[in-house]
Amino acid sequence: MKTKYQKYMRPLAAEFCTVIREWFTQAELKKMVSENEALIFNDSQARRCSTGSYYDSNMAMATAWERLDLGPCMAHEIEEYHFDKSQDELDCIFQEHARLWNAAWAIAKFAQFDTKRVAA
Repeated sequence: MKTKYQKYMRPLAAEFCTVIREWFTQAELKKMVSENEALIFNDSQARRCSTGSYYDSNMAMATAWERLDLGPCMAHEIEEYHFDKSQDELDCIFQEHARLWNAAWAIAKFAQFDTKRVAA
């Protein structure tokens, strides 16, 4: 099922790559990409990402989200922004945001945080 946020997956992934490349040194980036490659072949760790070993990677994604002006991304911000929504409606918004967040993260990770590879 296509969501209204699906069109933002690659732009968010690309912006996340940009933020990661701004925050990481070249040496850190190279090491982190190598660590991620090793995780791919470990079934229990394949979904993990090593970015969090260096910086608060959720804040990096939140920064990318904000730069693209996608609206509130943190739970408390969503609740405040959509104060008129029922809990079921809020849950749907949270789920859509989580799918977008996770999909963009996966795209960026498998592109080795290279913006050019995200666009391909």
